[in-house]
Amino acid sequence: MNQKTHFTLSFYHLNLAIRDTLEYIQNRPNYPVGVWKAKGNTLALALKDNSPFAGFCSHNGEIGEKIKEQLKDMYDTVYSEEATFISVEGEAVVPDHAQNLKVLDFILPLRQSLTNISRAYIEDQRHDGSLEDGVEDIINTDDKFYRAVCNMVLADILFNVHFAEFNKVMRENNGKESPASNFCANDIKKVIGMYNFVKQNTNDEELKAAEPQMDFCIKLICGEEKVPEGSTFKDEFNKAFKGWYDIVARVEPVWREKHQVIWGQLVEYERGVREKLNAETK
Repeated sequence: MNQKTHFTLSFYHLNLAIRDTLEYIQNRPNYPVGVWKAKGNTLALALKDNSPFAGFCSHNGEIGEKIKEQLKDMYDTVYSEEATFISVEGEAVVPDHAQNLKVLDFILPLRQSLTNISRAYIEDQRHDGSLEDGVEDIINTDDKFYRAVCNMVLADILFNVHFAEFNKVMRENNGKESPASNFCANDIKKVIGMYNFVKQNTNDEELKAAEPQMDFCIKLICGEEKVPEGSTFKDEFNKAFKGWYDIVARVEPVWREKHQVIWGQLVEYERGVREKLNAETK
């Protein structure tokens, strides 16, 4: 592994921590505190002045400062000792799901920015001949895995949280609009906007093939389509969710296998750097 590859992969490493923050949006029973601390440490190291991420930000004016500010806000909200989204209870962490959309507002633009940065460095390496095997592939595979997971999470909270809450509020108010229903409708619009943001930056054919069912369900929610005869809202929502879930199930082992290879090379490179430094200081 050469130095430029190591530099490019530092953004991939940070992007993994951003991606894996999605797990706290999901309503799961157990989130180990050690894993949460490890992800937080990745963000904290990236924010230090001597990191590749901080260096990129300092050399890219207002755009760089904005990206760095987004990461700092995410760290403060999700991973710092004063985090409001996460509370520590014994050996586990508990997310405040009322802040799900706030955290997604960090994840989506940061992921896109870091992926764009990684791909720009890959192009530079391609042009100067320093691009090594597997680097571009792991970035692309990780991006596909992230988008499948993200859309699966968005489908879940759109259908099972925000639309369900909207229907509940409308029933309680005899089908009439109210400030509460308007609040729910606004959250629905936010989630749809997030999905569209992920969608507009997606080129993978398998991901694109799963989009029509999601799009159809969004039209059902918005009253632009009717439920097909013999089906139900829930049936259609489940089809959309399953479309993303199936891609996640297929892509995750592929990503994991490639990641283990790249990660092994990264660890070996850093070991060599440390040994060289130790030898020079003797």
